[in-house]
Amino acid sequence: MIKTMTETKQCTHIGDDGKQCGAWARHDKAFCYRHDPESRELSLEASRRGGLAKEIEIETPLEAIPVSTAKDVVTLITRTINEVRAGTLDPRIANTIGYLAGHLIRAFEVAELEGKVEEVRAVLIGRKPFKKG
Repeated sequence: MIKTMTETKQCTHIGDDGKQCGAWARHDKAFCYRHDPESRELSLEASRRGGLAKEIEIETPLEAIPVSTAKDVVTLITRTINEVRAGTLDPRIANTIGYLAGHLIRAFEVAELEGKVEEVRAVLIGRKPFKKG
């Protein structure tokens, strides 16, 4: 018989903070995988492996790519996508590059708008006042 969500129960583990674990208990158990005494060693090993998997080891530093225009950012992002797809660049590094590239694009947009505002300001200052009458 398959249990519905209302028939399953919450893990009964109470943490150091006095709060009950929010995970669902394992089938026919009082605890979730993490807190079940029978799976404690496996849970700790899984946590250790997960922690190790988070480490990023850069064997060969990425080559510097000059990025001074929006077109350069497009090149950078295209290259990053291709390297992730080829398996030569860690997706977490690519995610950081994408995030920073987005900020760089916005900075280029603001700089361009500032330049246009200065051009309009210069034109307005150079105009002669309009005379009525």
